[in-house]
Amino acid sequence: MLQLKHLLLFIPLLLVNNNKAYSMDCKQSEIISIANSVYNKLNRELDVDSYFFDSLIVKYGKIELLLGLKAYYLYYNNDTLEAKKIINEIQNESNICNYGFLQLINSLFIEERTAKLAMLNESYKSDSFQINRYCRLELYYYYKNENKSLAKKNLIEALSIDKYFPEANLEMAYLLKEEGNKASAYNLLTNLSKEKYVYALNLLGEFYLEDKIYEKAKKVFTESQSISKNIEATIGLGYIKQYYNHKINEALELYFSAYLLKGNTKFLIDKRIGLLYLDINEIDSSIKYLIKAKDGLQVKENYNDLTHALIIANHLEDADTCNNESIKLFGIQTETSFFSILINQFMGKKEKAKQELDDFYKKYPNSIDRNWLKKELKRWNIIVK
Repeated sequence: MLQLKHLLLFIPLLLVNNNKAYSMDCKQSEIISIANSVYNKLNRELDVDSYFFDSLIVKYGKIELLLGLKAYYLYYNNDTLEAKKIINEIQNESNICNYGFLQLINSLFIEERTAKLAMLNESYKSDSFQINRYCRLELYYYYKNENKSLAKKNLIEALSIDKYFPEANLEMAYLLKEEGNKASAYNLLTNLSKEKYVYALNLLGEFYLEDKIYEKAKKVFTESQSISKNIEATIGLGYIKQYYNHKINEALELYFSAYLLKGNTKFLIDKRIGLLYLDINEIDSSIKYLIKAKDGLQVKENYNDLTHALIIANHLEDADTCNNESIKLFGIQTETSFFSILINQFMGKKEKAKQELDDFYKKYPNSIDRNWLKKELKRWNIIVK
């Protein structure tokens, strides 16, 4: 279920030829077969709705695997009320088998980290057939920023259950790149792309864009589109029009056309349109779309983009609020420290700006970070030692 944090994918029901529902006797071979069939389809398709899971439940019965997958889908598509109803449904089925999905879904609603981890560990222990790839994915997310070794271990386990698992492969590619092993990241995505996995083609195209290899990016995005029209590839092609071909109107046309496509990543379109308007100095329009992007996906990059645009527009109070929200959610970063210095300087709070600068130098003593800060401040005509 690509969440992005992720998409779930529409699947025609091609799993069985008879209408007899499976019994609740938890036969391992049958459950594993169902899981593999469902995962194989989820890995391929781009969009799904909750009726897909309903059709599976009609055929196979109220298996916790299927109820859990539906609840997981609903949760990441912002239908938390219906997801909670499924938790109650699973709990009320006294003879239902347990593959850790009940605990997995419960963990999604727990904010306190120790309790969340305890519930995820219960999910892991309950998965006796080792079919719950999403439990391992959530454990990866849990440990991602505090214990990279444990995070990677869970990611590897998720891929051992299903080597084509979209979210896990995407995270693995990012992780390899972060570790400085870009060649392995490219190799992973290239091999998956050869098997026509759209999610892999799109991330491979994104990596090519980051490295400014525009012709290869265009090739893989076009191939992705030939398999299935999708938001990510359309945006990728628009990006090439904007930054490589310098055809702003054609880029904007592609971005807006992506709104017509199915998918729960419309915030990606909002971001690209917002940044395009920023590039052509249409600041009010830029802020409008960057707010939508930030609300659609609350990640630090979206907060930084919006803070930047608000500063350009001289909406300093709003910029300060946005930057502080980012700090509250993600902690102090080099970018948020830079924005704090900039905002306070422009608001006439020079002593506070100086204190922020001193704090930056203490937190980031190496010359690379300091030189980056000086360079960025110089763009705004602020010279520091």
